[in-house]
Amino acid sequence: MRSTVTTQGDVTTVSQVHRSSGDATRFALPKGQTFRAASGWSVLVGGNSGGGQLRVWRASALLPVENAAGGRVVAGIPSGATVYLVRPGGSVRYAAVAYRYQGVATAGLVDLGTYSFTPYATGLSTGAQIRYNDRWFATDEGPNHTLSAVRVGSAPGTGPSALGDAGPYRLRAVVGDHLVLGDPEPASGASARVDAVSALDGSRRTVLDAAQSEVAFAQDGAALATAPDGTGLWRVHHLLPGGDSGLQAWPSWVVADTEAAGEEPVR
Repeated sequence: MRSTVTTQGDVTTVSQVHRSSGDATRFALPKGQTFRAASGWSVLVGGNSGGGQLRVWRASALLPVENAAGGRVVAGIPSGATVYLVRPGGSVRYAAVAYRYQGVATAGLVDLGTYSFTPYATGLSTGAQIRYNDRWFATDEGPNHTLSAVRVGSAPGTGPSALGDAGPYRLRAVVGDHLVLGDPEPASGASARVDAVSALDGSRRTVLDAAQSEVAFAQDGAALATAPDGTGLWRVHHLLPGGDSGLQAWPSWVVADTEAAGEEPVR
């Protein structure tokens, strides 16, 4: 899905196009509602001091005209809260939201079908990394980049389970039952690899030991990383649930053929 936001005068227009099918929709946000993020055919607006309550707008049909279901206020966020983060992730069913209320930060998921917010973590720092899929809500927080995860749909009050520290690596995606780590801090000297941490038991393993470029989540629940395929070609790998370990890497399209020549891969 590709979303484009344009503003002309007082009118903000959101256009969405499905990358595979070409289906599209376009609509204008009401005056004063600030665009925050898009996930699937849903658009989240407002939630800050200038945009009022957080709302969800959904495409009512896939047509290239102004055509959207009326915005619905997200239930479960206290009146007066300041939403400081709205982020898509590895699911089109949810969007991650974090807000501050009475000095406390709370983070969780908005169900885009029911327009309701469920909290999964409280007391987070505003710099915490948040990633999720249909199964897990995960965070990477603090100076040691401590990893935590809680199952989506857990009973109210269920706290996240600590899964160890990420070290120089950063939480970039959640795929199946695994937290995907990559993109080490440059000053750390750590090798550019991709690791996976089980959300079930905290066990950790290396998935790609020579990855380059950024690891990115996909809204179909996969992750993407660039790594050599064993033949001298650099390819984008799809990280998907499956296999004996629960997570596997499938090489896809070629990015560059520079490894054999000793050159840096394209980033």
